[in-house]
Amino acid sequence: MLQTADGEKHLKALLDYDTRSIVRELKGRGVKIIGIACSYVPEESILGSGMFPWRVSGTQTLPVSRASLYRSPDISLSYTHLLEAILLGELDFLDGIILTDRDDDMRRLYDVVYDLKKFNLTYMMHVPYANHAICVDEFARSLKRLIETLEDFAEAKIDTMKLGHTIQTCNESRRLLRRVYELRKREWTPLNGTEVMKLVRLSMHMPKNDFNGRLESLLPYLEARRAPLKSNRPRLLVSSDELDDLKYFEMIESEGAAIVMDDLDHGSRYLWEDVNPDEEPFRALAKRFLTLPDYARQSTWKRQVERVINWVKEFRVDGVIQLLEPRSLPRAFRSPYLEMRLKKEGIPAVTFTRQYPLGFVEQLRTRVGAFVEMLSASSNNPEVGNGFNDKGRRHRFGEGNS
Repeated sequence: MLQTADGEKHLKALLDYDTRSIVRELKGRGVKIIGIACSYVPEESILGSGMFPWRVSGTQTLPVSRASLYRSPDISLSYTHLLEAILLGELDFLDGIILTDRDDDMRRLYDVVYDLKKFNLTYMMHVPYANHAICVDEFARSLKRLIETLEDFAEAKIDTMKLGHTIQTCNESRRLLRRVYELRKREWTPLNGTEVMKLVRLSMHMPKNDFNGRLESLLPYLEARRAPLKSNRPRLLVSSDELDDLKYFEMIESEGAAIVMDDLDHGSRYLWEDVNPDEEPFRALAKRFLTLPDYARQSTWKRQVERVINWVKEFRVDGVIQLLEPRSLPRAFRSPYLEMRLKKEGIPAVTFTRQYPLGFVEQLRTRVGAFVEMLSASSNNPEVGNGFNDKGRRHRFGEGNS
């Protein structure tokens, strides 16, 4: 087991890892790098071809003047910032990019990226809207079409043995990350929200075997570590989509709370389920990626919200913060249902709108701080209640937009 000083040193080295050095090393060896723009694209399919998957993010710079020439101001900010990153050259190291028909907005992004011809490969993958057996079969066929395209692009055959090996490697990454998440159930979590999100992001940008080995060696140290937090209470769950700006987590925890669980595609939804290694690979991948904790565009709203409620219980969460990107229509449509179900369960919850990079900081900080203060008061005084008044209306700090 690593000693405390050595453990902290190794943890810091991993969290501060320069992932762009990986890009330079891979490009130097002639390895093609394929950008993934959607959590429904299996990394296994790219790894099996000998290429390297890279989960893309949008630029954190403002304004997005270049992307605004191609996109309306009233559509998804995350996709607009991704297009700006492409136009700024921040993703020029990519040889190709894979998008999906997850929603109309991403389809329109595909149209622009394809027309610009910035990459040697621009591909859109079909994702069904449900997880019935017929949808699993259709998604398996969609994955086969993707792999055929990747085979042509990589000039390499992706056989079932290669695919099975990459499935096992990716499952190991998920298993190790879930062990980290299990440790967050403790009274004092070993990692704060920012550190956990960094780990998940690293697993999307590092060679899997390297990441797996480093994280596994750190787990004994994490068993005894206490996260650098102002307070271990209240315990929060953060829910959002395409939330990859770590400043949001830093801001929330600076108000005296601990993020112990998340409902994020760059977090729990990336790692929560394994691919069955004993099943035919295409069908196994299709099942896993259609039954993972879902994005709001899927037709499984009831199951999605039940999963959040179960996480609240398992991780002893005191309150839920939903950060709504206002132009993300699937989540905007589902948001009232999520709020209704949480209220019915007596779970304190608030919804705040957000920008893509952290913006309107002081307004958002004030609202988060008020919610944290209410939860703290509630834990010390049962008469305060669960965040709702006697008529069932949300307290004022939870009503408006930030």
